[in-house]
Amino acid sequence: MVMVSDDNITTQDEKGARAPERKKMPTSDLSNIAPILRFIIPLRPARVLDLGAGLGKYGVLLREYLDGRFGNFLPSEWQVTIDGVEGFSRYWNLAYLAYNSVEIANFADRYKTYRGYDVVLMIDSLEHVFKKDAIEILYTLQSQNRYVIVSVPQGEWPQGAVHGNDLECHRATWTADDLVELGGRLLQAGPEFSCAIAVFEGVAALRLAA
Repeated sequence: MVMVSDDNITTQDEKGARAPERKKMPTSDLSNIAPILRFIIPLRPARVLDLGAGLGKYGVLLREYLDGRFGNFLPSEWQVTIDGVEGFSRYWNLAYLAYNSVEIANFADRYKTYRGYDVVLMIDSLEHVFKKDAIEILYTLQSQNRYVIVSVPQGEWPQGAVHGNDLECHRATWTADDLVELGGRLLQAGPEFSCAIAVFEGVAALRLAA
């Protein structure tokens, strides 16, 4: 049996178990949105960085919930800085206008320059980098920012270039256990989800909690 569920096609076996089929980027799973927003919104962050912004939906959603709902509709009224980084220039679209800035660059080349953010988003981004490099990127971002939120496909999700974008190739396999072993606190995991999500506390967050 096949059901349309969020942005995946979900299959259901004879026992009723749900198993998300493979999806194509640059859109991430809709099931990611709620746990990510539920973590970010109460923080009331002043600065957010979206690494691997894709088509820009998190810029739009965060602008709505962090600024729009308080009446800050115009760019001149915005109280929250939302920056994005995207390596594929053809993804540029009107959603990018919700960001203060969008840098067209490969974050894997510039990760050491990203510092001082309350939240760094890496939503379906780390799997596009070789795992050793991805761990170095994650630890560096933790040391320079308050929180890092990571979403990765769970298990084997082979993928090559998409829409002419070689950056969409999957170069590493991740599990929820991997994220926990690296110090992440899970926001979402389990066989019913295509992605595992974890939040990593940076040095600034640990200092505040002390």
